[in-house]
Amino acid sequence: MMLKIVLFYNVGLAAFSHLKITSLQFEREYSQPPIVNGNHFDHYQSYTIGKEEKQVSEFRIKKRTLATWRNIPIPKLSSEIKPHSIWHAMKMGTVSILDRTNIDFYGLEISIKAPIDKHVQIVSVMKPLLDGIISAFHHHDSSNLDEVVGRLNASINLPQEQIAHFLLDNSISILGERNLIQPYGNRVKWNPEDDAFQFFTITKEAQHPNDKWTIDGEIFTI
Repeated sequence: MMLKIVLFYNVGLAAFSHLKITSLQFEREYSQPPIVNGNHFDHYQSYTIGKEEKQVSEFRIKKRTLATWRNIPIPKLSSEIKPHSIWHAMKMGTVSILDRTNIDFYGLEISIKAPIDKHVQIVSVMKPLLDGIISAFHHHDSSNLDEVVGRLNASINLPQEQIAHFLLDNSISILGERNLIQPYGNRVKWNPEDDAFQFFTITKEAQHPNDKWTIDGEIFTI
């Protein structure tokens, strides 16, 4: 389970609803937690409200850029967005693969370009946005393929053969093969290797004068 669940969803989205967040940054560090009021802890988490300008990682150095994408159209971001909508958009868009180095830990930067008059609560869309993007850089290991394709077909306006091709295609699969998607109840559950992403930023920009939503992004080694 990625720490975003612990740090944001388990705390409750209402804890962030009063903040007009235009940029969110997460990073994980493996070191001894600080001693707080004389107490020792196995884990430590800290929240900080930073300045609006782009923040720099406290622990991480960006090394090699592995993949980039620009102006990929996505559906309107709201609390109703699902990972498959973002995964589909990434598969339909143009992604540049610059390096296929396989390592333990990655970083991710995402820029949401939204209509000028639209507000999006980044915390409420963070999980499906990240799950959809990271899933696009895997290819599925064929487990339950017919079943998951049939279920996706109910939500994605594509022929089943095209959905299967996107799931199995390894052309941008810098994160490798994985049991990426599984039947879950009467739906599907995405299973990207999100714990490998130790650093990410999500920034919202108001740039489009119409109803267009797009995303830019970059995956890099750290």
